[in-house]
Amino acid sequence: MIFPGSRYEPTGMFKMTRPDGSTVQTLKLPLPGLPLLRGYYRRLDGQRLDLIANAFIKDAKVKGEIPGELEYAVLDVSEPIIGVFDVIIGRAILHHLDYQEVLQRLSRDNLNEHGQMVFYEPLGSNWLMRVFQHFSKSAHTEDERPFERQDLTWFNMVFPGFRFIPVNFLSIPLGALSSLLFSQPDNTVLRVADRIDRFIARRVSFLHAYFRYGIFVIRK
Repeated sequence: MIFPGSRYEPTGMFKMTRPDGSTVQTLKLPLPGLPLLRGYYRRLDGQRLDLIANAFIKDAKVKGEIPGELEYAVLDVSEPIIGVFDVIIGRAILHHLDYQEVLQRLSRDNLNEHGQMVFYEPLGSNWLMRVFQHFSKSAHTEDERPFERQDLTWFNMVFPGFRFIPVNFLSIPLGALSSLLFSQPDNTVLRVADRIDRFIARRVSFLHAYFRYGIFVIRK
């Protein structure tokens, strides 16, 4: 099993075209669909091995790289990155890092004026997930620290216009329950849970930190 979120990730740098024909320079970290360049592989005997898979980036460069349009590189996001982008995207990486330093540096040095950063990250205040993490320590890396309420306060203080979109509240326990009752994930229980989750996300902001995941949107 590979655990995502190490600071060494496969990185995609590409241009997206708007309907009006203009382009948006984008940095995507990590790149979906490709194995991580660095993760942790835990063998059955418990020994943990570092995995550096430069071969995957080499293969991506050969098969799909378009200079100036779509480029791949191995980057350490805890170190300065060269380039300025309209959009920076990441998934489950910030909670492994000194996220305050990384985000302020990316915003200052790598994000275009009026650009935005979007990150999908786990939250840590939900008591069900705390119990799960307590009993599944072998499935987590030592540097993991899911985001808490005080972290969300920091985002609001440092980034004007910060937007937080919570994901999964009742759908976590009811999802486990529905798996015992239904063979399909698209079932009545989860549809009801989804409606309630969306209502809470819109109307009950003090519960946002207790969701399972969050989408962090930072606009410059």
